[in-house]
Amino acid sequence: MHPYYILILFLLAVSTLLILMGEKSAHLVREGGVIENLTVIFYAVTILLLLVFRNMKWTWANYLAPLIVLVLLFRELDFDKAFTTMGIFKSRFYKSPDVPVLEKLIAICVITLIAIVFFALVRHYGRSVMNGFFRGAKTECGIVTAFALGCFSKVVLDGLSRKFEKLGISTSEFIIQNYGILEEVLELGIPVSLLFAIRYALQNRESAVAAMNN
Repeated sequence: MHPYYILILFLLAVSTLLILMGEKSAHLVREGGVIENLTVIFYAVTILLLLVFRNMKWTWANYLAPLIVLVLLFRELDFDKAFTTMGIFKSRFYKSPDVPVLEKLIAICVITLIAIVFFALVRHYGRSVMNGFFRGAKTECGIVTAFALGCFSKVVLDGLSRKFEKLGISTSEFIIQNYGILEEVLELGIPVSLLFAIRYALQNRESAVAAMNN
């Protein structure tokens, strides 16, 4: 079985276990809890490995990936809320009259910079990543898995009950109490997928070097 299928099944199993534990799992999944701290640590390790093991010739392309992972790390630490009236990724931040105009301008600049880095990363590596993914290459599959987990946890699960309310859909108490657990665990899977991708990339490099020496 593909290693990333196993990873996703493992994440779902952990989520199920934590949900079944009920209140006993609260300290693991709360803000600043064990799972969030593990996610931050794995992001930091990912950045370190990208900087150490990549060919770090001074080009913007080589620094795009660590920059994006750094953004994800800061997002996990809620830096987007630490220095502003409210989170800069929420639409109400820009609509609220309580937020100073200067804060909004700075937030727009930050988000624009992040978008530039992201689209530059896609431009440099997007085609090769997708080609590798469709070939079943483990490195590229890890990157796509991380992206998919990030999209699902942030776009779908983040604020799920609020999104249902806006659509006029009533949600059960069970979903309201537990979707956050699934979100936290899937977010942990993002840096884990990236670490797997780095591992396979290094493995491929070692194999290529060995083949050249032979």
